[in-house]
Amino acid sequence: MTHKFKPKLLESGSDETIAQFWGAHDLADYWDDLEVVKDVKFVKPKKELVSIRLEPIYCRQLKAVAKKMSLGYSSLARLLIIEKLQQGSHPRHASR
Repeated sequence: MTHKFKPKLLESGSDETIAQFWGAHDLADYWDDLEVVKDVKFVKPKKELVSIRLEPIYCRQLKAVAKKMSLGYSSLARLLIIEKLQQGSHPRHASR
């Protein structure tokens, strides 16, 4: 009977590290190492309220696009802001 080597099961790490681990390993090899977890609680991260002022034309455009996407316009605004920030497209500060 041959035993194949299996690396130690990751208990923590960055999302990227964990994704790489499970991309290279089969959960079936670790089935006996897992334990049943009871009373799991999923906590939503807290969010802050941000108020912005838009010219009426931009507000109308935002609402029209959101409607086509079956989203609330504030949800679309949040998605657009997050997307832009994740792209690393930070506007430069204007000199005054």
